[in-house]
Amino acid sequence: MNIGRIDGVDLIGLKPFMVQCQAFQTPGLPYFALIGLEDSWGDDVASRIRFAVDETRLPWPEGRVTVNLSPAAVRKRNGVHELAIALSVIDLAGGLTRPAGLGPSDRIVAIGGLDEHGDVTPVRGVVAMLERCRERGVRHVVIPAGNMDAARMVGGLTLYPVDTLADAATRLDSLRVADYSVPDRRGASIRSDWGDDPSLDGVREAAVAAAAGRHHMLIGTDYSSLSDVDGIVRCMRSLLPRLDGRQAMELARIRDVKGIAGPLGIGLDDLPPLSDPFHFCTVAGVVGDGVVPGAASLADHGVLYLAQAEEFSMRSLMGLLKPMDTGEAECAAVAGGRVIWPADFQLAGVMLRCPCGLPPESCRCTERELARHRLPALFEERCAIRIDSKDIQSHPAPSLADARAMVADARARQQARFTDTAIESNNRIGNDWLEAHTSWNVLALMAERAGAEEEDGRLALNAGRLAWTMADLAGHAKPGEEDAMKALGMVMGDESGRCIPDHASSVCDPAATFDLEQPPTYGTVR
Repeated sequence: MNIGRIDGVDLIGLKPFMVQCQAFQTPGLPYFALIGLEDSWGDDVASRIRFAVDETRLPWPEGRVTVNLSPAAVRKRNGVHELAIALSVIDLAGGLTRPAGLGPSDRIVAIGGLDEHGDVTPVRGVVAMLERCRERGVRHVVIPAGNMDAARMVGGLTLYPVDTLADAATRLDSLRVADYSVPDRRGASIRSDWGDDPSLDGVREAAVAAAAGRHHMLIGTDYSSLSDVDGIVRCMRSLLPRLDGRQAMELARIRDVKGIAGPLGIGLDDLPPLSDPFHFCTVAGVVGDGVVPGAASLADHGVLYLAQAEEFSMRSLMGLLKPMDTGEAECAAVAGGRVIWPADFQLAGVMLRCPCGLPPESCRCTERELARHRLPALFEERCAIRIDSKDIQSHPAPSLADARAMVADARARQQARFTDTAIESNNRIGNDWLEAHTSWNVLALMAERAGAEEEDGRLALNAGRLAWTMADLAGHAKPGEEDAMKALGMVMGDESGRCIPDHASSVCDPAATFDLEQPPTYGTVR
């Protein structure tokens, strides 16, 4: 039996898989059938391919033509396999001109969509798909010309960028691109505005501690300081170490699937990302869905900045709980199963301390309004650093250059300390490790100040993690009482380890305002 075959490749999340595209011809009335695509858009694909082949005047087999896409049980994306299907049918009819030196048994992969006029349309995720082709030993790949810039990031392949179906079927030899350079933009500088307002030195110290230990941070402020706090938070990306090759490539895959370029354009860059979604963004826009990643994944190995965090929906904030704990965003796929996106970010949230946004001495909010002006308790307790831009007491903050050096030294200490463990940074320290490596005096101090009851377990754990970061920044081998007190100040609201009464935080009793007899341990009101 004569068979036309052109392979394809697709993605589930960021995980690529190969697709075998085989065309068969059987006796019968003229008919074109596709097997292995969803019925909801399979008929549309068949009609579009038939129109494209007729428009380009390429041969079409007589009789009944069936194209099988295997594996059939795996969901495939629309607009990715049309070029492979059309070329397999043309190959069945004998109209495909293969590149010189390639026989019928040599594998060729085609990626791209088609419109009714035979033009090849670009696809998302071409970087991850080309890497899969290289892993499986396929060296000849036909891609849309619009994806060539992104495809250059994957070396070791022979690419054939095409604009039309006719070019893909008859002119591959003249379009061969075997020697191409990978666009490398690593080493670019970051413009930062650290500011010089001494009243915000506490925020700068908190930003340094968050960058050193990869801790999540939440800052309360008012309208008068909002823009300055915003500038300091945006400087956090300049405090982080540059991305290594693996991290830069992972971020490039995420951006390619999302369909956006980096700040320096398409290519590899080692700048830690900063993603700042608008507060009207949906849950899918923040966390992602079964097709494209969200803002959390765009901040992978960087900073997810939530400006006006109190304006984000409850569902969006609750959707960030798992990424904040595990570094992965899990989404439900359309056809069942699940899709996991990388989202190893550190969160930096800024919110108004009260609904009116005025300084504490001018605030006119009622107690009930203050009680409602809160974030979900489960979200807030995952922020190890919770400070107020006015209330925190601090020493003069370091300059931006000194802060970068301090963060780099602290990260180096953590890397050496966690060499033989699965821990990557201080924000991933668990209770067992903390109890085994922290002095009993420090543990007793944090238990006394932060509480060791079940509902306060996360608070004490955050204080222990942050105490190790303070020790790393101070150059200490282990955290002492001074490091623990500094950590407690950032965890609980002031440097003495006491909760500030006017500071809305999940560590404060939410029922105090309403004088309820049974305060809830979790949950909140908006």
